[in-house]
Amino acid sequence: MRVLIAGLLLSAASFVHSQQKGDLEIREPWSRATAPGARVAAGYLEIRNTGAQPDRLLSASTSVAQRVELHVTQRDGDVMRMRQVKDLEIPARGRTTLQPGGTHLMLVDIVRPLKKGERVPLKLRFERSGEVEVELEVREIGASHHSH
Repeated sequence: MRVLIAGLLLSAASFVHSQQKGDLEIREPWSRATAPGARVAAGYLEIRNTGAQPDRLLSASTSVAQRVELHVTQRDGDVMRMRQVKDLEIPARGRTTLQPGGTHLMLVDIVRPLKKGERVPLKLRFERSGEVEVELEVREIGASHHSH
């Protein structure tokens, strides 16, 4: 029975993946699968800062795209518009969430389609915390934040 319980706990823990560096914790990095011929993909995750000082996400890179841009989505009247920003603030003792329909990473000029089930390497560069390497879990094309 103990082996069964331990196995269940380990498999539940594998669904929530995170990476810790200093005061930052990068939680649940993911992306959606892309259709053949797609040129862009998006990356989503949550960044938690337990420290007393704010930090900034300055840039990101991945081997599956020519570049990664930091984007925010803003309402302009009845239209939602994406806008590239130079950095994203991670408040002290706070969090910044990158999610569909909001702030996100835009993977531009992807070199191949992203397939459900794969993990895509992603390097994040922070002003205070330096580089953090994570993997985007690729989910189905229509995935929402809570899909597994």
